[in-house]
Amino acid sequence: MMKKLLVILLAALLTMPVLALAEGELTVIGTATVTLTPDMAELTVGVETRADTVNGAVTGNSEALNAVIEALKAAGVAENDMSTRNYYVGAEYDYSVSPAALSGYSVNNNLTIIVRDIDMIGAVIDAATAAGANQVYGVTFRSSQMADGHDRALTLAVQEGMRKAQLMAEASGRELGQLEGVQENGMQSYGVTVAYDTAARTSGTSIMPEELSVTASVTLTFELR
Repeated sequence: MMKKLLVILLAALLTMPVLALAEGELTVIGTATVTLTPDMAELTVGVETRADTVNGAVTGNSEALNAVIEALKAAGVAENDMSTRNYYVGAEYDYSVSPAALSGYSVNNNLTIIVRDIDMIGAVIDAATAAGANQVYGVTFRSSQMADGHDRALTLAVQEGMRKAQLMAEASGRELGQLEGVQENGMQSYGVTVAYDTAARTSGTSIMPEELSVTASVTLTFELR
């Protein structure tokens, strides 16, 4: 009985690779990139103030930042498109003496701004710095059509994967069967960030946007006859 069982198991093991080969599969990866023209931007401006007392630093910062906010509104930035990025209050010390002596306090308050008219980026930066913003971080370009770009890139990636699968099946002398599985590998968006140096500004700011790109990748599995 034991010998008969071993013979049956051995026969099953020997036939498994043949069945797998007969039911062969082909797996391909399709990728596609879609370019978009940016129509909006995100940037961060900030006000840093120093004073001998905490109250003096906080009050001075609040007054300066309120002036920046009003200037941004006047430049066309909606209040809903401004949000606090971080707020920091810290003590400063003089380390030239020992032990280090308290020399005052600093407050740093940053605003993240969305500029929905891309032609107004330079004017918005100039308005903020003229009103008292002494910190401006990189400008990152965005597109309001990003979701549509993702959809188009994903569609093209699937089409590219199907094209590659058909080509590979024909080149190997096989016939491409039905699609058995599809998996999204991820989506990557590439924006452009431009640095800005407030100390180097001597005239009106001019910033030229570049194209954005959205890349999709998918894995397709086909039956291969």
